[in-house]
Amino acid sequence: MKYRLITIALLLLALPTLGQTAFEEGISAYSEARFSDAISAFEQAIDSSDKPTAAMYYNLGNAYYKSDELASAILAYERAYRLAPADRDIRYNLDLATSKTEDKITPAPTALLSGWVDGISHWFNLHTWVTLDIILLLLTCGLVLLYFFSGKRALRLTGFYAAIVTALLFIFTNAMTFRLNRFIQDPSGAVIMSPIVTIKSSPDQSATDIVVLHAGVRVQVQKAVASFYEVSLPDGVVGWIPQSDLEFILPR
Repeated sequence: MKYRLITIALLLLALPTLGQTAFEEGISAYSEARFSDAISAFEQAIDSSDKPTAAMYYNLGNAYYKSDELASAILAYERAYRLAPADRDIRYNLDLATSKTEDKITPAPTALLSGWVDGISHWFNLHTWVTLDIILLLLTCGLVLLYFFSGKRALRLTGFYAAIVTALLFIFTNAMTFRLNRFIQDPSGAVIMSPIVTIKSSPDQSATDIVVLHAGVRVQVQKAVASFYEVSLPDGVVGWIPQSDLEFILPR
Protein backbone atom coordinates (compact mmCIF):
# COMPACT_ATOMS: atom_id res chain seq x y z
CA MET A 1 0.00 0.00 0.00
CA LYS A 2 2.84 2.40 0.86
CA TYR A 3 4.48 1.97 -2.55
CA ARG A 4 1.16 2.46 -4.29
CA LEU A 5 0.60 5.74 -2.47
CA ILE A 6 4.09 6.90 -3.37
CA THR A 7 3.46 6.05 -7.03
CA ILE A 8 0.21 8.01 -7.05
CA ALA A 9 1.90 10.98 -5.41
CA LEU A 10 4.68 10.95 -8.01
CA LEU A 11 2.16 10.83 -10.83
CA LEU A 12 0.30 13.79 -9.39
CA LEU A 13 3.52 15.75 -9.12
CA ALA A 14 4.33 14.89 -12.73
CA LEU A 15 1.08 16.28 -14.15
CA PRO A 16 2.33 19.87 -14.59
CA THR A 17 5.46 18.52 -16.27
CA LEU A 18 3.38 16.41 -18.63
CA GLY A 19 1.28 19.46 -19.50
CA GLN A 20 4.38 21.54 -20.16
CA THR A 21 5.93 18.77 -22.29
CA ALA A 22 2.77 18.58 -24.39
CA PHE A 23 2.85 22.35 -24.81
CA GLU A 24 6.45 22.24 -25.99
CA GLU A 25 5.56 19.44 -28.40
CA GLY A 26 2.79 21.65 -29.72
CA ILE A 27 5.20 24.53 -30.27
CA SER A 28 7.59 22.23 -32.10
CA ALA A 29 4.83 20.77 -34.28
CA TYR A 30 3.51 24.24 -35.08
CA SER A 31 6.95 25.49 -36.10
CA GLU A 32 7.18 22.51 -38.47
CA ALA A 33 3.72 23.29 -39.94
CA ARG A 34 2.27 20.07 -38.51
CA PHE A 35 -0.84 21.87 -37.38
CA SER A 36 -3.03 18.85 -36.62
CA ASP A 37 -0.29 17.48 -34.37
CA ALA A 38 0.06 20.89 -32.75
CA ILE A 39 -3.69 20.99 -32.07
CA SER A 40 -3.57 17.57 -30.40
CA ALA A 41 -0.55 18.56 -28.29
CA PHE A 42 -2.00 21.90 -27.17
CA GLU A 43 -5.33 20.27 -26.29
CA GLN A 44 -3.46 17.64 -24.29
CA ALA A 45 -1.58 20.39 -22.45
CA ILE A 46 -4.85 22.14 -21.64
CA ASP A 47 -6.59 18.95 -20.52
CA SER A 48 -3.68 17.98 -18.26
CA SER A 49 -3.44 21.40 -16.62
CA ASP A 50 -5.48 22.46 -13.59
CA LYS A 51 -5.25 26.07 -14.76
CA PRO A 52 -4.69 26.36 -18.51
CA THR A 53 -2.82 29.52 -19.45
CA ALA A 54 -3.62 32.15 -22.04
CA ALA A 55 -0.53 30.99 -23.96
CA MET A 56 -1.98 27.48 -24.28
CA TYR A 57 -5.28 28.72 -25.70
CA TYR A 58 -3.57 31.34 -27.86
CA ASN A 59 -1.28 28.81 -29.52
CA LEU A 60 -4.18 26.38 -29.89
CA GLY A 61 -6.09 29.16 -31.65
CA ASN A 62 -3.14 29.78 -33.96
CA ALA A 63 -2.97 26.09 -34.87
CA TYR A 64 -6.71 25.97 -35.58
CA TYR A 65 -6.45 29.15 -37.64
CA LYS A 66 -3.67 27.67 -39.77
CA SER A 67 -5.88 24.60 -40.25
CA ASP A 68 -8.73 26.83 -41.52
CA GLU A 69 -10.94 25.86 -38.58
CA LEU A 70 -12.16 29.37 -37.85
CA ALA A 71 -14.83 28.58 -35.26
CA SER A 72 -12.42 26.52 -33.14
CA ALA A 73 -9.75 29.21 -33.55
CA ILE A 74 -12.16 31.93 -32.40
CA LEU A 75 -13.24 29.86 -29.41
CA ALA A 76 -9.61 29.30 -28.39
CA TYR A 77 -8.75 32.99 -28.87
CA GLU A 78 -11.81 34.00 -26.83
CA ARG A 79 -10.66 31.75 -23.99
CA ALA A 80 -7.15 33.16 -24.18
CA TYR A 81 -8.58 36.68 -24.19
CA ARG A 82 -10.54 35.94 -21.01
CA LEU A 83 -7.29 35.02 -19.27
CA ALA A 84 -5.22 37.88 -20.70
CA PRO A 85 -7.52 40.71 -21.85
CA ALA A 86 -4.65 43.19 -21.99
CA ASP A 87 -2.69 41.08 -24.50
CA ARG A 88 -2.74 42.89 -27.85
CA ASP A 89 -1.56 39.88 -29.84
CA ILE A 90 -4.50 37.81 -28.65
CA ARG A 91 -6.92 40.63 -29.43
CA TYR A 92 -5.42 41.15 -32.88
CA ASN A 93 -5.64 37.47 -33.82
CA LEU A 94 -9.18 37.24 -32.44
CA ASP A 95 -10.26 40.22 -34.55
CA LEU A 96 -8.47 38.78 -37.58
CA ALA A 97 -10.18 35.40 -37.27
CA THR A 98 -13.56 37.01 -36.62
CA SER A 99 -13.19 39.21 -39.72
CA LYS A 100 -12.95 36.07 -41.87
CA THR A 101 -16.25 34.55 -40.75
CA GLU A 102 -19.13 34.54 -43.23
CA ASP A 103 -21.49 36.66 -41.13
CA LYS A 104 -20.78 40.39 -40.79
CA ILE A 105 -23.05 41.54 -37.97
CA THR A 106 -23.18 45.24 -37.15
CA PRO A 107 -23.35 45.67 -33.36
CA ALA A 108 -26.27 47.60 -31.89
CA PRO A 109 -25.46 51.11 -30.51
CA THR A 110 -25.66 49.79 -26.94
CA ALA A 111 -23.24 47.00 -27.84
CA LEU A 112 -20.85 49.54 -29.38
CA LEU A 113 -20.90 51.60 -26.19
CA SER A 114 -20.42 48.50 -24.07
CA GLY A 115 -17.53 47.43 -26.28
CA TRP A 116 -15.92 50.86 -25.92
CA VAL A 117 -16.08 50.65 -22.13
CA ASP A 118 -14.78 47.09 -22.24
CA GLY A 119 -11.91 48.28 -24.41
CA ILE A 120 -10.86 50.74 -21.71
CA SER A 121 -11.11 48.09 -18.99
CA HIS A 122 -8.84 45.86 -21.09
CA TRP A 123 -5.99 48.34 -21.03
CA PHE A 124 -4.56 46.48 -18.03
CA ASN A 125 -4.99 43.06 -16.49
CA LEU A 126 -7.11 42.55 -13.38
CA HIS A 127 -4.13 42.56 -11.00
CA THR A 128 -2.99 45.95 -12.30
CA TRP A 129 -6.46 47.50 -11.90
CA VAL A 130 -6.73 46.18 -8.33
CA THR A 131 -3.29 47.58 -7.55
CA LEU A 132 -4.33 50.98 -8.90
CA ASP A 133 -7.51 50.80 -6.79
CA ILE A 134 -5.49 50.25 -3.62
CA ILE A 135 -2.93 52.96 -4.41
CA LEU A 136 -5.60 55.56 -5.21
CA LEU A 137 -7.62 54.66 -2.12
CA LEU A 138 -4.55 55.08 0.10
CA LEU A 139 -3.67 58.34 -1.61
CA THR A 140 -7.19 59.65 -1.10
CA CYS A 141 -7.15 58.74 2.58
CA GLY A 142 -3.73 60.35 3.01
CA LEU A 143 -4.84 63.55 1.30
CA VAL A 144 -8.00 63.70 3.43
CA LEU A 145 -5.84 63.41 6.55
CA LEU A 146 -3.62 66.16 5.18
CA TYR A 147 -6.68 68.39 4.73
CA PHE A 148 -7.96 67.81 8.27
CA PHE A 149 -4.72 67.86 10.20
CA SER A 150 -2.37 70.18 8.33
CA GLY A 151 -1.80 73.52 10.03
CA LYS A 152 -1.02 75.30 6.79
CA ARG A 153 -3.79 76.64 4.60
CA ALA A 154 -1.90 75.95 1.36
CA LEU A 155 -1.39 72.30 2.30
CA ARG A 156 -5.02 71.97 3.34
CA LEU A 157 -6.22 73.31 0.00
CA THR A 158 -3.80 71.06 -1.85
CA GLY A 159 -5.02 68.06 0.14
CA PHE A 160 -8.67 68.95 -0.49
CA TYR A 161 -8.48 69.33 -4.27
CA ALA A 162 -6.01 66.49 -4.74
CA ALA A 163 -8.29 64.21 -2.68
CA ILE A 164 -11.18 65.01 -5.02
CA VAL A 165 -9.04 64.10 -8.05
CA THR A 166 -7.76 60.84 -6.55
CA ALA A 167 -11.25 59.93 -5.34
CA LEU A 168 -12.63 60.37 -8.86
CA LEU A 169 -9.76 58.33 -10.27
CA PHE A 170 -10.45 55.65 -7.67
CA ILE A 171 -14.10 55.51 -8.72
CA PHE A 172 -12.99 55.17 -12.34
CA THR A 173 -10.43 52.41 -11.72
CA ASN A 174 -12.85 50.60 -9.41
CA ALA A 175 -15.48 50.66 -12.16
CA MET A 176 -12.93 49.29 -14.63
CA THR A 177 -11.93 46.57 -12.17
CA PHE A 178 -15.57 45.56 -11.76
CA ARG A 179 -16.14 45.66 -15.52
CA LEU A 180 -13.09 43.54 -16.31
CA ASN A 181 -13.84 41.00 -13.59
CA ARG A 182 -17.39 40.64 -14.91
CA PHE A 183 -16.00 40.09 -18.42
CA ILE A 184 -13.57 37.42 -17.21
CA GLN A 185 -16.21 35.58 -15.16
CA ASP A 186 -19.10 35.99 -17.65
CA PRO A 187 -20.62 32.50 -18.12
CA SER A 188 -23.00 33.48 -20.93
CA GLY A 189 -20.59 34.05 -23.83
CA ALA A 190 -20.59 31.30 -26.47
CA VAL A 191 -19.47 30.66 -30.04
CA ILE A 192 -21.50 28.96 -32.76
CA MET A 193 -19.57 25.86 -33.80
CA SER A 194 -21.87 24.28 -36.41
CA PRO A 195 -21.13 25.22 -40.05
CA ILE A 196 -24.63 26.62 -40.47
CA VAL A 197 -27.49 27.11 -38.02
CA THR A 198 -30.92 28.72 -38.15
CA ILE A 199 -31.99 30.95 -35.28
CA LYS A 200 -35.61 30.19 -34.40
CA SER A 201 -38.36 32.35 -32.90
CA SER A 202 -39.08 29.75 -30.19
CA PRO A 203 -37.43 26.60 -28.80
CA ASP A 204 -38.86 24.36 -31.49
CA GLN A 205 -37.46 23.12 -34.80
CA SER A 206 -40.77 23.93 -36.47
CA ALA A 207 -40.73 27.54 -35.25
CA THR A 208 -40.31 30.51 -37.58
CA ASP A 209 -36.81 31.13 -38.91
CA ILE A 210 -35.30 34.46 -37.82
CA VAL A 211 -31.82 34.41 -39.33
CA VAL A 212 -29.29 31.94 -40.69
CA LEU A 213 -25.80 32.09 -39.18
CA HIS A 214 -22.51 30.34 -39.73
CA ALA A 215 -19.72 29.05 -37.53
CA GLY A 216 -17.70 31.54 -35.52
CA VAL A 217 -20.40 34.00 -34.48
CA ARG A 218 -20.24 35.03 -30.83
CA VAL A 219 -23.54 35.07 -28.94
CA GLN A 220 -24.77 35.64 -25.39
CA VAL A 221 -26.83 32.83 -23.89
CA GLN A 222 -29.87 34.10 -22.01
CA LYS A 223 -31.50 30.88 -20.80
CA ALA A 224 -32.04 27.22 -21.61
CA VAL A 225 -35.28 25.43 -22.42
CA ALA A 226 -35.27 21.72 -23.27
CA SER A 227 -32.51 21.25 -25.87
CA PHE A 228 -32.42 24.92 -26.92
CA TYR A 229 -30.65 28.07 -25.75
CA GLU A 230 -32.12 31.53 -26.06
CA VAL A 231 -29.33 33.72 -27.42
CA SER A 232 -28.82 37.38 -28.26
CA LEU A 233 -26.71 38.45 -31.22
CA PRO A 234 -24.41 41.49 -31.34
CA ASP A 235 -27.03 43.43 -33.31
CA GLY A 236 -29.65 42.84 -30.61
CA VAL A 237 -31.60 40.06 -32.36
CA VAL A 238 -32.84 37.41 -29.91
CA GLY A 239 -33.75 33.85 -30.88
CA TRP A 240 -33.33 30.17 -30.09
CA ILE A 241 -30.59 27.78 -31.13
CA PRO A 242 -30.05 24.05 -30.47
CA GLN A 243 -27.62 23.54 -27.60
CA SER A 244 -25.45 21.24 -29.70
CA ASP A 245 -24.67 24.07 -32.13
CA LEU A 246 -22.59 26.20 -29.79
CA GLU A 247 -19.90 25.98 -27.13
CA PHE A 248 -19.41 28.23 -24.13
CA ILE A 249 -16.29 30.38 -23.95
CA LEU A 250 -15.91 29.81 -20.22
CA PRO A 251 -15.09 26.08 -20.06
CA ARG A 252 -17.71 24.01 -18.24
